[in-house]
Amino acid sequence: MNINATVREFVSKRPFQPFRIEMVDGPMIRIPHPEFLALPPQSTDPRNPVFYYFRKDGTGVHINPMMVSRIVPESGRRL
Repeated sequence: MNINATVREFVSKRPFQPFRIEMVDGPMIRIPHPEFLALPPQSTDPRNPVFYYFRKDGTGVHINPMMVSRIVPESGRRL
């Protein structure tokens, strides 16, 4: 699975639907709005496909796609 392509699909859906990124080591990251993510340009070297999640307090978290277990839409309920 190409994680960055999957994230791009979720971010570009209209209307946007919140989703969560589940990490292999347990944490879940809720994405309530597309502006909470920063993705690299599509032309970026596929061997280094990192992206960033921004918390509500403005701090950022580096996400390594190799540590993502799955990406799932939210079903209308808050996590």
